[in-house]
Amino acid sequence: TITTTSTTVTTTCHDCVWRETNDCKGNGTINKVATLERIKRGEVCNVTIKCNQTSGFCDCDGDGVKAPQETGFDCHDPRLAKEGVLCADYCKRSVCKFTFFSTEDCEGPDQYNFSIYGAPTGDVTRMWRYLKRVEKDEKFPSDANTEWKSVSVNIHGCTMDVFPDSDCKKGDDDQFVIWKLRQNVSHKNGTKMKNNNGTCTKLNEGLHPRCVKASKPCVHPIYNFTTTTSTITHPWPTPAPTPAPTA
Repeated sequence: TITTTSTTVTTTCHDCVWRETNDCKGNGTINKVATLERIKRGEVCNVTIKCNQTSGFCDCDGDGVKAPQETGFDCHDPRLAKEGVLCADYCKRSVCKFTFFSTEDCEGPDQYNFSIYGAPTGDVTRMWRYLKRVEKDEKFPSDANTEWKSVSVNIHGCTMDVFPDSDCKKGDDDQFVIWKLRQNVSHKNGTKMKNNNGTCTKLNEGLHPRCVKASKPCVHPIYNFTTTTSTITHPWPTPAPTPAPTA
């Protein structure tokens, strides 16, 4: 008998996770089944959770433990039941946020501002949040994307490739956007200082963002899943030599 064992370690990255909890308490024990179902559907921290009978908390570092600074929500909490909770708003240091502006310097607000969270890929005008904004905000037209002239990025490592077509295929006309750290001059003493808010990128002339490919850094790569596979082989016995033919 021969036994062969192989071990595979897979690292996944959920820096921010909506954790559903038991007993209608935001600080209750984690409902692992409900939380896993949301993760499987991609409802992590870039999707608004809205439910009157649900409780949970925004696990900003994804460690599965509610820290004092992480916000919890009991059942019937108006923020969760009526408005809906977008954990990206509560975990700004661990969720990528890309905000488009109709100005060239990311200054606003204005009626065309629109934010994308996480690391989405696809046609912006077909995304759920965009369609809902068009439906509910009469000042936000369906072609608001044609007004965008700049985009801001909130976290170092967050990147976005912006395309003018609906399927992200016009690689000759796209623009790659990253988080930037610029040097500004202090007005008080003339010394240079770092500006962590220097995340604005002016879009290329004539580029009307339609499709995006975003990526995010793994801030807390703590999810290491180990899979061990064993293979058992039963070798056939060595056959006896064939006797020589008799005369």
